[in-house]
Amino acid sequence: MPINPDTHASVSVNMPKELYEQLKVLAKKNHRSVSAEICRLVEKELEAAKE
Repeated sequence: MPINPDTHASVSVNMPKELYEQLKVLAKKNHRSVSAEICRLVEKELEAAKE
């Protein structure tokens, strides 16, 4: 499905390979893409930062 540039931004993130491998495992466990898992984790941290 194409990304709507009016509502979404595409970003590139550099991370250690070990961290990326852990992220892939977590995404698979949660039945999400890596991109969706990153969004979920960032949203969770942003909500926690508001407290």
